[in-house]
Amino acid sequence: MPRRAALWLALFAALTAVGVWWAVRSSGLEWRHVSRFSALRLSTQLLLAALSLGLVAAEAVRFRVCGVLVGAPMSWRTALDATIANNFGSWISPGAILGEPAAMWAMARRGVPWDAAGLVAIGRAMSGLLLHLVVALALLALGLGPTLHRWILVPFVVGAALALAIVLALVAAACFPERASAWCERRRALRAMFAFVRDAIVRLAAFRRRAARTLPALLAVHALYYAFFVAILVVLLQAFGAEGGARVVSASIIYLAFTYVAPTPGGAGLSEAVAAPFFGALVAPDAAVLAVLLFRGLTFYLQIAMGVVYLPFLGRKESVGSAPDPVLPSPRP
Repeated sequence: MPRRAALWLALFAALTAVGVWWAVRSSGLEWRHVSRFSALRLSTQLLLAALSLGLVAAEAVRFRVCGVLVGAPMSWRTALDATIANNFGSWISPGAILGEPAAMWAMARRGVPWDAAGLVAIGRAMSGLLLHLVVALALLALGLGPTLHRWILVPFVVGAALALAIVLALVAAACFPERASAWCERRRALRAMFAFVRDAIVRLAAFRRRAARTLPALLAVHALYYAFFVAILVVLLQAFGAEGGARVVSASIIYLAFTYVAPTPGGAGLSEAVAAPFFGALVAPDAAVLAVLLFRGLTFYLQIAMGVVYLPFLGRKESVGSAPDPVLPSPRP
């Protein structure tokens, strides 16, 4: 494993430990209560396992559909590689900044053009995040979510603003491809590092021309992915005694948005520490902490473990196989 990735994992683990300690201390949870995990009904355990695997499959579907939408179809194997790489890079880095480069690397190693890989990775992530944040903020504005302290609300505003800015930049590039290309050409560093930007803008412009037909498919795969994510937390909360389906769902949507925009790697530490503030009105504080810990284990931590096991194998296999490492194109004159 690269040294930098190992350092990020260590930071993630340390922040998680601090967050778990704070959540346990503030909720009054006793470690003997952890036995309630094994007390879940077998049907609930099987449902959670299916939803956790379905979450990974739904992300692979997102990659594959987005590839088709930008004119770069990919195999299911490529989509799975990109999914595992993206999840690993996202959850060990602040703001998920390593997720898209990792996904691009995985797709390019399977023959997807770099411009298409970048457009799929970044466009998929930003449009999905923006959609989720809009829904979460709307639920908060309508009073359908939990009552949160001001310091918890700050990441929502900042994260939504950043996501909106990036999405608007992509939309502007699609609407004005010539101006976007000229802007990139005038910036030497951007031109040297990402010479494929011009081709990505052309693909984005083509996507804009088909937007009426393609946007419903994009929204559908986003909804499928986040539905799996939210369903895992809803099942856990209800298993630990939460009542009122609509409020449980809305609180879960808002909590998930918080984990995405929290400033620590993968929301580590903060996501565990806010368990009681988010769900204390739905279940007992100790039950809220248990539900969040198991949710994090079935989603973020499981996906990190999959990356630790799978990605080194992928790198070794490709390095000795017939497919060479992709090389970024040289800057155009």
